[in-house]
Amino acid sequence: KIDIEHLLKQIRSDEDYEGQISDVRIFPAQRALYSEIHPPLPKILRNNLKTLGIGKLYVHQAEAVQHVRRRENVVIVTETASGKSLGYNLPVIETLFEDASARALYLFPTKALAQDQTRALHRLIDPPAEFDEKLGFYSLCLGDANITFGTYDGDTPEEMRSRLRRNARIIISNPDMLSLGILPHHAQLWSNFFHNLRYIVIDEIHIYRGIFGSHVANVLRRLNRICEYHRASPTVICCSATIANPGEHAGALTDRKTFVIDTSGAPSAKKHFVLWNPPIITDTGFQKRSPISETVNLFALLTTLGLRTIVFARAKPTVEVIIRFVWDRLKDRFKDIRRLIRPYRGGYLPSDRRQIERELATGKLLGVASTNALELGVDIGSLDAAIINGYPGTIASVWQQAGRAGRRSSDSIAVFVAYAEPLDQYFIRHPEYFFGQPVERAIINPENPYLLALHLRAAANELPLQRREEERFGSGFVPIVRKMINNGELVERRTGAVWAGKDFPSSRINLRTATAERCAIRTKDGDAMIGMMDAATVLQYLHDGAVYLHQGESYFVEKLDLKKRVAWVTKKNLPYYTYALSREDIRTEKPLKRKKLGAIEVTFGFVEVTEIVDSFKKIRHRDGTVIGREGLDYPPTVLSTHGVWFEVPSGIIERLKEAKRDVMGGLHAVEHAAIAMLPFLAMCDRQDIGGVSYGEYPETGKPTIFIHDAHRGGIGIAESAFVQMRGLLERTLELISECPCKGGCPSCIQSPKCGNMNEPLDKKAAVFILRRIINVYEAASKKSSSR
Repeated sequence: KIDIEHLLKQIRSDEDYEGQISDVRIFPAQRALYSEIHPPLPKILRNNLKTLGIGKLYVHQAEAVQHVRRRENVVIVTETASGKSLGYNLPVIETLFEDASARALYLFPTKALAQDQTRALHRLIDPPAEFDEKLGFYSLCLGDANITFGTYDGDTPEEMRSRLRRNARIIISNPDMLSLGILPHHAQLWSNFFHNLRYIVIDEIHIYRGIFGSHVANVLRRLNRICEYHRASPTVICCSATIANPGEHAGALTDRKTFVIDTSGAPSAKKHFVLWNPPIITDTGFQKRSPISETVNLFALLTTLGLRTIVFARAKPTVEVIIRFVWDRLKDRFKDIRRLIRPYRGGYLPSDRRQIERELATGKLLGVASTNALELGVDIGSLDAAIINGYPGTIASVWQQAGRAGRRSSDSIAVFVAYAEPLDQYFIRHPEYFFGQPVERAIINPENPYLLALHLRAAANELPLQRREEERFGSGFVPIVRKMINNGELVERRTGAVWAGKDFPSSRINLRTATAERCAIRTKDGDAMIGMMDAATVLQYLHDGAVYLHQGESYFVEKLDLKKRVAWVTKKNLPYYTYALSREDIRTEKPLKRKKLGAIEVTFGFVEVTEIVDSFKKIRHRDGTVIGREGLDYPPTVLSTHGVWFEVPSGIIERLKEAKRDVMGGLHAVEHAAIAMLPFLAMCDRQDIGGVSYGEYPETGKPTIFIHDAHRGGIGIAESAFVQMRGLLERTLELISECPCKGGCPSCIQSPKCGNMNEPLDKKAAVFILRRIINVYEAASKKSSSR
């Protein structure tokens, strides 16, 4: 057993230590809180729990059972590894035990989590359920009840799918398969299942936000109407990591009112949480050693000390770089340990991911570097340490990732390694916000017209669409349906509007993106497919000349064929990675809301964004230095979405000119910093938002700053910025004014995405603009309150 406090003392006394530890918080162990349920669970189920060492239920588990027994929809919101799954498994199994016809549908956001929960169900039943190869599912008789369950997803062989449809009492799946393979066939293949459906379990609902969440909300609306058709009224049980609006989000997602259970009774071990900031040269904001190098050093140290460690990185290429470097560090003295460290991310073949998951769960691996793919509640065994390489985008994700360590009873350590980026450095300077900031609100927009149209086509194929369903699908329902009838996609019948085509429109829907298109990644020499990528991101990661990293190997993109949707790559050992840059222009289409905020008027509405990916940077692995920039020639993409914007008053501009400050540099700096701070207030990723600033906006001739959603139709982020604009501007002013650099740096106003290579920027002008806006607002507020 490693003494964490002694370990931190050793690190501080090392000759390479340069004050990287900026803060350490110790979270004490928490005792368990138990509760009983009345009436008690069936005796056979109580005995099964005892064989697993579970003699009593935590308060949140017991509360969930009681509410579900009353047929109330619930959302269980407790921390990682708090045993939320018992909150739904127990009432479901109890019902299946008592009612031989009852069925349940379990939905998980990933195949890995679905398979993990299949194993959890397997362990819960004693004697353990056995997998019947002939039937294709787990089956066990408990008294007079036959409990059968199995995973029904894209990896399930066709012959097993038919047996599961006929016999399984619990179907474990994901929203993708529900949309594509279950709902379209409800009448022919699933009628008995839906007629007897008693429970719908939706786990990890905090993951269902943005585009993915907006898609899933529409899938669940399609599910609700099919349940009604089969005269079923299932109880919905949701689970989530901590978010600020669990009841509201669960309601928006499922279209049902839900009861929130958020008092956890689970015990937790002592945890040390370390904020780690690579030494920064304050004049430039650049770090002497890159966050990747610091993460590699910590990863190597912890694993060689025998601590089972997980590293979380924000991007797939970063995962691969970390693995390459740590393998290199361990190749001489620690060859045995090197073999026990693996990368894990989306884009790998399913067989490779399943193998890594099994090796983690069984303790064969000592370390893993992953994207947020392992942030969810997949059982990856007992871990001692978690390293978070850069702010993952939300406070909720921070605690999810940190919670992957210390999942049992021993002390653990979590380390947040900061980048020289605005939000990371803001948290380093304000640890009280990092540790005390309430988690964010999850944002979805099921009425996004582009997404809604996709799902209305699928819904019309499943059941006729009727006018009364406007309440279910929102105000866009009638005009979208009318448009599809006019263009011949739908045909009006006596029973409603039905799909006119011969195909399944659900096959056109990719729930993970706004488009169903994907790009294949193939090796140029052997024509082997090594991965897939969504079409929306190929220009960022697979442009000509890009470096694509895959399972610790680097590949050079020889050619991206946009028409055929294929990227041809060649394996090359390159000392750099690439970062695509783009330019944007924006045009306002339709204002929806306006409000006064001090010296400015803020507007929210529809905008059209034209983006051109025109170049890319080459960045050296070793120290993050930009070693080159090359141009690209791709056609522009046009995006109709939601945006928020405001004009800077002429009085502020005149004062800036009098002070001989760079007006455009100030506007540009405010735009960069505000975009960087928006994820602090809205539950979104930096990649979900964009922005443009104009010294003279062509439509008005006035200086204007725009922030927009980066997805067609908008997903609620710009609207959240509109609502929280005062807080956003105040946090942006704090970020810029408190940064110790002289003229602006990556920690405050510079952006790695800037297509203009961060020119021009004026830090003092940005501070002046923000102070003037906020001061006028505060003065107006005081004047109003004194009346």
